[in-house]
Amino acid sequence: MQKTTPLMHSLIVLWLNTGMLLFWANKGESLICEICSGAETTCANETQNCLPVLNKCATLQSESIVTEQETQLESLEVMHITNKLCIHSKDCNEDLTVVNMGKGGVMSTKLSCCAGILCNQKVLPLPPINRTLNGKECKGCFGLHKTSCQQEEVVHCTGEQMYCVELYGTASIRNPGTIEAAGQRIPKTEIALKGCASETFCDAFHKGWVHVSTLVVIAEGDCWLAADRGGTTPLRIGGAFLLGLLLMKILI
Repeated sequence: MQKTTPLMHSLIVLWLNTGMLLFWANKGESLICEICSGAETTCANETQNCLPVLNKCATLQSESIVTEQETQLESLEVMHITNKLCIHSKDCNEDLTVVNMGKGGVMSTKLSCCAGILCNQKVLPLPPINRTLNGKECKGCFGLHKTSCQQEEVVHCTGEQMYCVELYGTASIRNPGTIEAAGQRIPKTEIALKGCASETFCDAFHKGWVHVSTLVVIAEGDCWLAADRGGTTPLRIGGAFLLGLLLMKILI
């Protein structure tokens, strides 16, 4: 029987260690993130293991304001929603977006990503929505579980809302992306909206998907420079575009 030399012993140990690393890699050892959702500025619930394909922790925040129809300056209700989840780094590029649908509400949304275990525990507050009238106006409406919305109103744009938007498509609840939730069905619904929007909202929409509150919307639509109040409608800067396969998300 051949004796095991020190060199052979070292090679065997190295082989075993490499095999164990490959085993655990295939087994899907994953990132751990804080996972929660709630109608508050920050939420803290439990930690879960992300699916191996998701490499970032994320926090999705939204502030929704329902305003007076006429002045759009008197706030009737303010709602904060926070959702913490696992996500892939390619889905992390979204600046603060704002869309104003008149009676449908004004919504600002931001997706923030970070790298590292439990890095999404801290939540920075969203900047307040600018409600100073800017002289622009658009048609506005909002319909959930609908492919169109017929009851339009004139929306007076505020702050950075220099564009008009209309979209019709699919909204869904983002898959939590955790090992515990693997295989869960992702609820989807139809959505339609028109209103004033920030340039960042239009940019996100053109890239393929955009958050409306914590809904992820993939749709057809247009985005164009808003008209001055009482003026003519400027030339549209975006034609109809199909924004591809759904990536996820709604929290209401």
